[in-house]
Amino acid sequence: MPHRKLWVCILPFASGLAWSQAQPAREGLHVGADVFAGYTYVSPDFGYYDQGGGESGVDGALDVRFDHFFAVAVDGGYLHKSYNPEESSSTNTLLAGPRFFFPLQRDSAIEPFADFLGGLTTFNWSSNSSSSPFTGTTSAAYAVDGGLDIRTTRHIWIRAQGGYLQSSFNSVASSLQNNVHNNHGRTAVGVVWRF
Repeated sequence: MPHRKLWVCILPFASGLAWSQAQPAREGLHVGADVFAGYTYVSPDFGYYDQGGGESGVDGALDVRFDHFFAVAVDGGYLHKSYNPEESSSTNTLLAGPRFFFPLQRDSAIEPFADFLGGLTTFNWSSNSSSSPFTGTTSAAYAVDGGLDIRTTRHIWIRAQGGYLQSSFNSVASSLQNNVHNNHGRTAVGVVWRF
């Protein structure tokens, strides 16, 4: 199991590197960058019991673009949820991997994209009456996303995306493992500054 989790984290980096090495050399290759900041929502929450609803927070990403079609993305997010007046949780994600863009035409104002990201998720539990429901605070994670970048000006774009996030937390009691939420849908919307 530890080896499987390690490969989940390494695979996105390796696939992105292999793709970039396989591309023919281009003269005047221009490296650019996209910086994203926005709102994100993940459902179900990362909590222990079936509380309903999800977690919301902020998401940010840096895309280092090697051409119009390929970038290496680093994505980080912070999510929070209050379950009741005494219990709350916060979740952090840090993911990286290849992101592929599919411009509809040259100098297109709409760019669909897809990515496969791997990394880590941390879960922090705050309670006056109970301890963390998980055996650890950090787990391997990966995400598969798709979305659209829509240009508003030369350097400012609007991004909307949705996808799937997989975590791998374990319950402190094996009999309650089915109560752990490790399969999540996630969405994000915000602004991209393109350089």
